[in-house]
Order: sequence, then C-alpha cells, then structure tokens
Amino acid sequence: MSPLKDSEDESKKPAASASAPTRISDATLDFSSVADASQPTPAVVNARPPGETLGNYDLLSELGRGGMGIVYKAQDRRLGRLVALKVILAGGHAGSTERQRFQFEVEASARLQHPNIVQVHEVGEEDGRPFMSMEFCPGGSLEDQIRDTPQPPREAAVLVATLADALHEAHQAGIVHRDVKPANVLLAANGAPKLADFGLAKSLNDEDGLTQTGAIMGSLGYMAPEQAIGRTRDATAATDIYSLGALLYKLLTGRPPFQGPNQLETINSIVAADPVSIQVLQRRVPQDLVTICHKCLEKSPSRRYATAAALADDLRRYLADEPIQARPLAGVERAWRWARRHPGPTLVLLAGVAMLLLVAACLAWSSYRTYRLMAEVNEVQRPLQELSGRIRYLDEVLTSSALLASASGEMQWHDRYNSHVEQLDAALQKAVRLAPGAEQPLAKVEAANTSLVTMETRAFDTIRQGQAPEAWKLLTSTEYRAAKEQYNEALAGFIAHLDTHQQKLLAQAAAETKIFVILAAIAATAILLMIVVGGWAGLRLLRRA
Repeated sequence: MSPLKDSEDESKKPAASASAPTRISDATLDFSSVADASQPTPAVVNARPPGETLGNYDLLSELGRGGMGIVYKAQDRRLGRLVALKVILAGGHAGSTERQRFQFEVEASARLQHPNIVQVHEVGEEDGRPFMSMEFCPGGSLEDQIRDTPQPPREAAVLVATLADALHEAHQAGIVHRDVKPANVLLAANGAPKLADFGLAKSLNDEDGLTQTGAIMGSLGYMAPEQAIGRTRDATAATDIYSLGALLYKLLTGRPPFQGPNQLETINSIVAADPVSIQVLQRRVPQDLVTICHKCLEKSPSRRYATAAALADDLRRYLADEPIQARPLAGVERAWRWARRHPGPTLVLLAGVAMLLLVAACLAWSSYRTYRLMAEVNEVQRPLQELSGRIRYLDEVLTSSALLASASGEMQWHDRYNSHVEQLDAALQKAVRLAPGAEQPLAKVEAANTSLVTMETRAFDTIRQGQAPEAWKLLTSTEYRAAKEQYNEALAGFIAHLDTHQQKLLAQAAAETKIFVILAAIAATAILLMIVVGGWAGLRLLRRA
C-alpha cells in the first residue's frame, strides 16, 4: 500500500486568485496538507508494531504511513487471506476531522465497485482505533516499480487509460480523488493497476466541510493549479484529470511535470509555468501522446478533457493509430500564453517590435515621398534642361541664317529665319511657365533680341534689294556684335535662372524629406514611450490585483 498523505491540518487563510499567473508567497497558503517525499514523515502516535493483533487481524508488516494513517500487511484469521489494514494513527486521540475524513474514505471506497479500484472488505474499531480492511496488492505501488525510469510510451498509455476508466467510475459516483499519483496506484498480482487511498477524496454533490479555504491538499508535482492555490474545495473531475496527466508525464519522462527546490517554488511553477515539453526530455515519445498529456496539464480546467472517459478514449485512439481528438497548441496561442506569464519581457519585446515597425514604416514612406518629389522635380527639370539647349540652338540658327543669307545673297534663308524666330519665342514663353520668377531675366533677353531682330531685318531687306555686301557689313559691324553680346549675356542670365530654379526644386525635395523623417522619428518615439508607460502602469495594476 502507498504512503498516505501528511496531516490534514486545516488553515483559515484566504485562497489565492486563480486568474493571474502571479507568484505565491508562503504567507498566503497552508502547506500542512501537502505530501512531499522530501519531508520527513510525522511521528507515529499509537502505532502498533508488526506481530501484534488488531481485531481479527494479525499485523505482519508495515506497508506505508502518512500524516493521518498507517497501513499494515495483515492476515485475516477468519478467512485466512492477506489484506491491507489501514488504521488512524491518532487512535483514540483522533479528532473529529480525522474521524470524519476516515469515515468518508471508507464510504467512498465502499461505494466504488471497479476492478481497477482497491476494494474494501471490512470496517471496524478496537479500543477507539478505527480501521479498514482492504484488498491487498502484492505488486506494491507504481512509484516503487518505476522510480525515475521512463516507461515505454504504449505501456504508459495503456496504464493511464485503465486508471482513467477507474476515475470515471468514481466521478460518475460523485467522488473526486484529489490525490492521484504513482504512489497511490497499486499493482495486483497479475500487474493490473488499482487506484487506492481515497483519504483526500471529496463528494461532488456535497460541500466539503473538512477542507478549509487556503489549505493545499494533495501531492506536489501531481496537484492541479487549483489545488496549488488553495482552492481544493473547488476540485472537480478536471482536477483528477490533471493529476492523471502528471502521472502520464512521470511515466514518459521519469519525473513529474514540476520539481522545485522547495514547496513554494514548486507550487509557483504549477500555477504559472508550463512543463518542459515531453519531447525535449524524451524525443522518441510520439507527438499524439505528448499532445494528450499536455492537454491534461492545461492550467484552466475548462481546457482539459471534459471527462476521464474522454481521456481514456483519446489514449485508445492513439493506441489504435487513429486520429486523436486533442490537438497541439498553435504557435500563436503558445506565444500568447508565454506573453501572459512573462509580461515584463513581453512588454520590452513588443516595444522593440513596434519601434522596428515604425522605423520601417517611416523609411518606407520616406523613400516613397522622396521618389514622388523627385518625379515632380523631373517633370520640371527635364523640360527646362531641354529648353535651355533648344534656346541656345535656335539663337545660333537665327544668327547663322542671317549670315548665310548675306554671304550668298539668297533669300531662302529668310524663310528659315522666320520659322525659328517663332520657335524661339515659344521656347522662351514655355520656360517662363515652368520656372516662376523668370519674367525679369526674360525681359532682358527680349529687349536684347529686339535690337538683333531689327538689324537682321534690315540685313534681309538689303539682300532683297540686291545689296548683299551691305548686309554682310551690317551683320559683322561693331554695333551688331555689341547687340549680340548683350543678347548672349541676357540669355545666359535667363538660363542661369532656370538652372537655379532646378536646384531649388531639388533642395526643397530634400528638405521636405528630412522634415518628414524627423517628424516620423518623433512620432515613433512618442508611441514607444506610450507603450512602455502603458505597459508599466498595467504591470503595476496587475501586481496590485
């Protein structure tokens, strides 16, 4: 028989909240009812040594003990069979709580008739010492058999499915075990597992008046989060399903899901941490079995299997190579849970990601804005560049046409001259439209051009009268060259104005881009500060809650 639980001392301290994964202090909860193999067993009161008798039973050896009772291997003198005899340690000094809990264990065990639940043979009392005679399991406890050795996955699945059937029978009868663990699973002579020790069991139908709010009852490493925060009175079938998952975890990995350096650290892990993935510890465990186990170990009871029968069914689906009902957590949900358990690092991570996204958005928009500005600049700059070259070309055409006409005496150059005069005027007017503020330099060009056109018109009239040499003298005279030089200076000033306008456009585009980047950086910094301050305030509120 497995060792029993430590003493059932009740605490009247308030239960911790189950909603927030915050750390629990040792001043919040009562650890007196927690079974921990690392702690020494309390001193035995009124225990009888082997060799004595109790009622109709000869005490042969001690099988195990805990805070409330001691279990002997005994011989039933009347029927000649071996039994496991459980006796309250306090004997005649037992208080009402110990007696009531012992009575409830007797009644619960007697109500459950299942091949995988240890059966009760007889209940009695001698000299004020209540005792209970139960089925003897020669295979010892599952804990003694497996120790810290991982078991084959399929064998583990078969065993837990069998225990799930037994627990479902108990739940159907309105009983929650509340202390499922390897030490409370006994092995019959044929190796069949049998669930034992209903010493911490409670009825689903009645208020458990034996458990005070805040008292932690169960065994470390196998208790559900709701037990770990002292809400043992609220235990349901989901509580036992969690413990079955912890037992399956132990079978698959050789260790319980949570092991801390002390009780408080272990309980904090149960409440706030996720167990190490089974495949990290044992890579060969199939994914379906890992998924089933981790579903049992969900923090929220509503996310575990609805019934122990559903757990048994999924385990048998795995054994039959059929699709299981449980599904592993999606990556997004796993990340969300990690974020809830680690709000500080999550805040820093989110702030960093937000900053990167904002910077990336600023750079992207800045690049787009720069592209648009340069496109707008090019829409003006390219035509201006073309116009500058064309104006120079047209000026040269006009001058060369007049000179050619005077040198050859042919008036065909006059037609060429007239057509290019019109083109030059059109080019100058278009340039003014593209470069606001060019009216003044253009006026100088037009004034100088008027003088040139006047002399060139006189030259063409002279050629038309057959006096080409006179026209040549006019076009090569000092007066014409002075007018031409004045025109060239005015034209150079006009083109310089066009170039300056282009440079202003480029400078304006660069300035607008710089201003936008600065404003975007300020906005990103402000948003980042809002995230940090808001997260900090949220963390303070969370701690206060």
